[in-house]
Amino acid sequence: MTLSATLENATDLPAVITEFVASAVLPDPTPLLALVTEDARITDHNDEYVGDGELLRWAHQFTERRVSAQHFGVERDAHGITLLYRINTDSPEGPTVRRFRFTLNAARDRVANLTVTD
Repeated sequence: MTLSATLENATDLPAVITEFVASAVLPDPTPLLALVTEDARITDHNDEYVGDGELLRWAHQFTERRVSAQHFGVERDAHGITLLYRINTDSPEGPTVRRFRFTLNAARDRVANLTVTD
């Protein structure tokens, strides 16, 4: 199961989040750029991506390293929405939890920041 497929069960998310994830896994993720603010930033663990070229580079890397993932929760607070995924690995410690924290703009129609952590 891929990240894009697992969002089908998260029907109460803002459309911009589901569209962002769907765009991020396309062979050409350019539609993603219409879903982010002008100064959007993606922080994926210790790496930061800012600007159109960098955001597209992140999307390509994200697609290349796609792994088996199962969506199992959504956390919400005043600052954003976090998608929780159980990532299946070959590690003896078992699956890990990966968090995709989306911060939207004031109108809630664009992604301002995305932070990915384990």
